[in-house]
Amino acid sequence: DDDPDWQVYFNLLRAFYKHHTMAIDIAGTVESISKITKETLYKCYNTFYHPSNMAFVICGDVDPEQIGKVIADNQAAKDYERQPDVERLMPEEGPEVNEARVEKKMAVSIPKVQFGYKDLASAGQTGQKMAETEYQTAIGLEAVIGKSSSLFNKLYEQGLVDKAFGWSYDVTPFYSHSLFGGKSKDPERLLEEVEQAFAEVVEQGITEADFNRARNKMIGQVLAIYDSPRMLARYYTTYVTRQANVFDVIPILEAMTVEQVNERLRAHIRPEYRAVSIVRPSE
Repeated sequence: DDDPDWQVYFNLLRAFYKHHTMAIDIAGTVESISKITKETLYKCYNTFYHPSNMAFVICGDVDPEQIGKVIADNQAAKDYERQPDVERLMPEEGPEVNEARVEKKMAVSIPKVQFGYKDLASAGQTGQKMAETEYQTAIGLEAVIGKSSSLFNKLYEQGLVDKAFGWSYDVTPFYSHSLFGGKSKDPERLLEEVEQAFAEVVEQGITEADFNRARNKMIGQVLAIYDSPRMLARYYTTYVTRQANVFDVIPILEAMTVEQVNERLRAHIRPEYRAVSIVRPSE
């Protein structure tokens, strides 16, 4: 409750979602935490932290058959009872945002601002289709407001953002949204400049040169992941939960076109899907 970065982020999620559990602070509330019992913890542990609900990924100079035998022998020696499949009940969530703007005053010297666009494009998607949605969106946003873009440099030169300002696109089969934010001495002017630039992008699209710049950067980032056993294990596991293969990403990026990215941006960057969260200095 005392962390401005936490508050500006979760206030934005609450602005996005009316019914989805993403609107609930992962830390819970004082009331909900006070009701936790030992039985609740055991039920949670036995439901989710169980081998039948687990994916195991190892990257390194190892013998796959030998490692597989070690794991199989280890599990065979344990008396686990297979649990039923976990049923995740997701509430229906419409495309409209819950609130267009949320503001809060806290002990900060410079206002913190986060804004973004709620996105239902990935709802129900898995596998390669969701990876295509993810990277079409990511390439578009990187081209428009990444640190090599003319928009970011304009905002930086005007003193509206610092080098920590950034963007992200979070995508799962159950929710997705884009986020932009950082510190800004003039949040209103920042939002005005970004809104105008985004409107031009929706109307005119990004150029082939900007598309190639952003795509090449994404390809480089993915290749760096492939070169790190730790990062590869992390991303491979993430893609397993999405029923996708991280090694399909490079072919997806190479086959992508600027027309696909512009179409995706037009579908995503829409005023009715935007929400804003600001933490201002206390008076």
